[in-house]
Amino acid sequence: MNAGTRCVIMWYHDKSTFYVHDRWIVYWQKTSRKGPKPKPKGKDVLLMVADFVSADYGWLTSLDSAESARVLFKAGKNCEGYFTNENILEQAKKAMNILQCHYPNEDYIFIYNNASTHLKRSPIFFSAKVPITNRATGKPVYGLDGQTALTKKIPMAGAKFADGSLQSLYFLFSHKRAGVFKSMKNILQEHRIDVTGLRAQCDMDFKCEPPTLNCCCHWILFNQPDFAKVKFCLETHCEKQGFRALFFPKFHCELNPIEQCWRHSKHEYRMYPESSLKADLECNVVKALRTVSVISICRFFTCMWRFIDGYRYGLTGKVVAYAEKKYCGHRALPRLILKDSSLRVSLR
Repeated sequence: MNAGTRCVIMWYHDKSTFYVHDRWIVYWQKTSRKGPKPKPKGKDVLLMVADFVSADYGWLTSLDSAESARVLFKAGKNCEGYFTNENILEQAKKAMNILQCHYPNEDYIFIYNNASTHLKRSPIFFSAKVPITNRATGKPVYGLDGQTALTKKIPMAGAKFADGSLQSLYFLFSHKRAGVFKSMKNILQEHRIDVTGLRAQCDMDFKCEPPTLNCCCHWILFNQPDFAKVKFCLETHCEKQGFRALFFPKFHCELNPIEQCWRHSKHEYRMYPESSLKADLECNVVKALRTVSVISICRFFTCMWRFIDGYRYGLTGKVVAYAEKKYCGHRALPRLILKDSSLRVSLR
């Protein structure tokens, strides 16, 4: 590595839930004996874990392991609530502080999955996920808990024209409807877009798809640069401290090696003696997470890179999963994999 070049370390984030009565019970038993002890009824006490992992350092901790980015959260309506975007930002802040204090000579990228709690945008920025009109429906808007009605109106920030000048999304004070939000039609007409004869939205589900770009006002507005390039709160939160945040495509958990860390730790957790005490639950979860060594994590990352390498060849997920097992000793899949007849035969 050239002098002055900084390494880039990728930290993968995810959440997983451990249940107090989740145990692995397998044993031989004579037919004359009674069956196994029934599992306790009712909902299990649970503990949610949110953490970061990398192939270079393992779990995200300080050099002396006194500080950790791990969050133990008792999720549930009658417990600590639910893990929201505010909790995600708070954990990211904690992780960035640890890295800047103990590992200042490297650059870092946080990689998250495509969960809606990670993709929240600031309320002042505009969104075209729902049709924008200038008429109030009279229906209350509820908060994240689905029960508290929001009474405070937060005005959205302005957009920009092609020349970079600002566009107000509300009628100006000189207008007879000063302060009222403009409709989609008015916003598009100010951009010199012809909306004559276009309806507001094609259907209630908003399922317009490319290559059509001008089927309705809602779809045209949705594809405008100002609406399409609004950053998520998590992105801007990380960029303030010199970090980057990336997001996985939907339904691709095999690209996140921390999923295998959860599998390893849950396998160990299920071997511990069963206990209904909440203190034992947290103790067993922490102890199980410690069993995931850096060597095992590196193997999980190697598995992930083989999946990525297979997708690079254009292989499907089913074929890549089979090839990953067949060539488990390779960091990358062999170059002749597309000519491997055994792959085609085994997947018929």
